[in-house]
Amino acid sequence: MLLGLGFVVSKWRDHVVKLEVGELQTNCYIVLPVEGSEAVVVDPGGEGTRIRGELTRRGLILGKVILTHAHIDHVMGLPDLLKGESEDIDILLHSGDSPLIEKIHIQAEFMGVPAPAIPVRRP
Repeated sequence: MLLGLGFVVSKWRDHVVKLEVGELQTNCYIVLPVEGSEAVVVDPGGEGTRIRGELTRRGLILGKVILTHAHIDHVMGLPDLLKGESEDIDILLHSGDSPLIEKIHIQAEFMGVPAPAIPVRRP
C-alpha cells in the first residue's frame, strides 16, 4: 500500500498511467486520483501538451508535479504541461537537485536542445 500526497493506493496499477515522452522516451507517470479529479504527474520529460491532453481525455486536472530528479530528460515537458495552469501548482523536487534545476541551461546546451523555462520557488 502506498501512502502519501493525500491518497491511498493499494492496487497501484489501477491508478497509474505510464507514458513514454520526449526524444529519449522518458517514463512519465500520471497518478490517478482515488477521489476527485486532481492527478499527480511524475517526470514530465517531454510532450507536455500530450500529457495535458491525456489528463483532459480522462476528465482530470493537474494537481501536483513530482520531479524524481532534475535531469533535463525528466523536466523538458514541464513548461508545456503548465501552460494555462495556476501558478499555485506544487512542483516537488528534492532540495539536493536545486543546483541542477537552476543550471538547466547547461544540460540543455550539452544535449543540443533549447533550455526549458522551469519555475523555481522555494518554500
